[in-house]
Amino acid sequence: MAVATYYESILNQRYGMALLSVQDPKNETLQISMVRITDDRIKEVLGSGVYRDAKKAKFKKIKFIDINQKETIVNIR
Repeated sequence: MAVATYYESILNQRYGMALLSVQDPKNETLQISMVRITDDRIKEVLGSGVYRDAKKAKFKKIKFIDINQKETIVNIR
C-alpha cells in the first residue's frame, strides 16, 4: 500500500508517531493509530487527502485508535 506508506511518513512528521494499517481481509477498514487522537487531528488527517484516497481505494470506513484503545470511526460515503 504505497498510499499508506506516503501518509504514514506525513503523519509521523506531524504527530510524532502514526501507523496506517488495513484491518480486515476485504480492505473495508483503514486503521490509523496515533498516540493521541483529537477531533482537530482527525479533521486535519482527513483534510490531508486520506479520506479521498481511502474512498478511491474503496474502503468503507477509517478507524482512528489511540494508545488507550479509544476508537473513533469515520464512515466513507
